[in-house]
Amino acid sequence: MSGPESLPSSTPETTPTGSIFISYRRSDSIAETGRIYDRLVLEFGRDNIFKDVDSIPFGVDFAQHIDQEVGRCQVLLAVIGKAWLTPRLQNPDDFVRLEIESALKRGIPVVPVFLEGVTGPPARDQLPESLQPLIRRNGTQVGHDPRFHADMGRLVKGLRDYFRQPSRPIEPSPPVTSPVGNSQIVLGGNASQVNDSTDPVFAGSMTGNTLNTNDSGTTTPAPTPPQPPPKPDPTYPRFSFEVVTVNPQGQIINRREARAAYQTVDLGQGVTLEMVLVPGGTFQMGQTKAEQAELIRQIGEKDYYRLFAKELPLHPVTLPAFWMGRYPVTQAQWRAVTTLPRVKQDLDPEPAYFNFKGEQRPVEQVSWEDAMEFCARLSAHSGQTYTLPSETQWEYACRAGTTTPFYFGETITTDLANYRGTDWDEQGKGKTYPGFYGQGPRGEFRDMTTSVGNFPPNGFGLYDMHGNVWEWCLDHWHGNYKGAPVDGSAWMTEGNSDLRMFRGGSWYFDPRGCRSAFRGLNGPDYRGNGNGFRVVSVPPRTLG
Repeated sequence: MSGPESLPSSTPETTPTGSIFISYRRSDSIAETGRIYDRLVLEFGRDNIFKDVDSIPFGVDFAQHIDQEVGRCQVLLAVIGKAWLTPRLQNPDDFVRLEIESALKRGIPVVPVFLEGVTGPPARDQLPESLQPLIRRNGTQVGHDPRFHADMGRLVKGLRDYFRQPSRPIEPSPPVTSPVGNSQIVLGGNASQVNDSTDPVFAGSMTGNTLNTNDSGTTTPAPTPPQPPPKPDPTYPRFSFEVVTVNPQGQIINRREARAAYQTVDLGQGVTLEMVLVPGGTFQMGQTKAEQAELIRQIGEKDYYRLFAKELPLHPVTLPAFWMGRYPVTQAQWRAVTTLPRVKQDLDPEPAYFNFKGEQRPVEQVSWEDAMEFCARLSAHSGQTYTLPSETQWEYACRAGTTTPFYFGETITTDLANYRGTDWDEQGKGKTYPGFYGQGPRGEFRDMTTSVGNFPPNGFGLYDMHGNVWEWCLDHWHGNYKGAPVDGSAWMTEGNSDLRMFRGGSWYFDPRGCRSAFRGLNGPDYRGNGNGFRVVSVPPRTLG
């Protein structure tokens, strides 16, 4: 199988335009597709993109409507993640299937876009006969950072080169219900039915024998009059992601799409760091009375005061906006920064526990002092100040407007985060801490870190704020919040400067330690295989 590197190398002087249909399955790839969409907006213009249109006109045959919309496009991109292939694909009325069938019937090039962890199409016998031609369509891959931007560059280049070719005849489509520009990008995805669609690849211009299959259901432009999306702040690009909410039993009861501004920092060696803009605001920091009652019910009053009373009193804090890492710092990012000039101390380029190695896994076994050296080197390299978050910034960013123990809701599950979901017997103390919180279920204990971004983000677009690795904060240790700053700054006066704070829980800790309010501490030279970090930049960076 040839790789995406074999795309044509020519680059046009101006950006050719053409209509592109993006097919995806929401349950498979809503966040990744949103990010792909944002990049295509930058390249081809928002007026040429239709994304997540939520309605098909009442009384209209949706199969005919999908066929019309696909027929208006010159290329179909099929975004295929790990969950793209579902039993729904065998249903002749499945939106994803209808999209692909329409493109194949009309001879429209279908380009499979394989996401992280997907290397090719499903087996022939897993597809309905009408979709089996997809197996021979060439596609391309779009992975996670640090690959994402390079992969998208190749995809954009392939699209540009294709649109520069002489027009080829396409089967005309019947009149459509909603007028759209001559050059457009249409994304599948309909609220009334979750779609699965795969798209044939550019014949000959994109390589990598990959199947185009999408789980997000076909969506079509809204009926007349069209409702354009809100005009974004032109300063920063944005990415889309799905936010989930659970009920007290841990079952997902709501899914919504959100968007956040971000920018990318070049760390060198082809590695980047994504920073998300966290808007300013006011929140209540600390533990609520309901949380206190639940913790005492779970572990008893004595252990409560030993472990969790440090989260009191609940108090209001107002913060200005700041930038925060979208993920904990990964091993690839750490290694890139260790090659930058030394500021105060040396850094081990490979500190991670031997069994936890992985480019996209969070770096761990790094101390507070190591993390500060990372920030110092990154600041010198970029010309912008980077540091660890204050406890206040971290909790505000984690909550993302929620007041529940977790940004998912009243409880958490191991389907939503990486933590110890089994009961834990504290060694030598005869005390068992349950692997569930509130009315939520027990789960699994992975006994290792996981790659960043594997679990749903919070409402600010930040990933892995619950579990995976503890995240160092700037502050000195204080036994409670009496006298704490109320402006978002780190509490660096008084207290115990020999101890520093960390937040968020980890792969080995129980769910109580993963709560938004929980506070952990250790010495600044402590290195454990559950300790990592993410960075902030204050004041907010500007592009340039």
